[in-house]
Amino acid sequence: MDSYAPQAIWGRELRHYRQAVGLTQAQLAQKVHFSESLISGIETGHLPASPEFAQCCDEALSTGGALLRLLDWRKGQVFPSWFGKWRDKEQVATTLRTYQPLLVPGLRGVRSDGSAGERGSGGGSPGSTGPPHP
Repeated sequence: MDSYAPQAIWGRELRHYRQAVGLTQAQLAQKVHFSESLISGIETGHLPASPEFAQCCDEALSTGGALLRLLDWRKGQVFPSWFGKWRDKEQVATTLRTYQPLLVPGLRGVRSDGSAGERGSGGGSPGSTGPPHP
């Protein structure tokens, strides 16, 4: 898990507020009626927090709505900023083309006799160009 992912940062904020009021995960779980394992998973960044969970924690920890506001990162862009308008272009695209400078089409393909192998190689011993030996 990336410790700088927004989900992990949110979890650390929850831990900060919980510890600031002197509660254990079990005590918070009892106050908000969510499981202790869910709280642990959210605090470590392995599980996402829901707006309902954030609101319950805000009330139990008296944060003034900070945790719910911190979930705003989820409303942001789904795609990275460098992706630009390509998402819109892909949605209306009718053909997908790719450029792969290191791919040589047909280098390993099906020969005219229907067997697979390298082009130019008969599939026999190394260096041979004829059909394979029985």
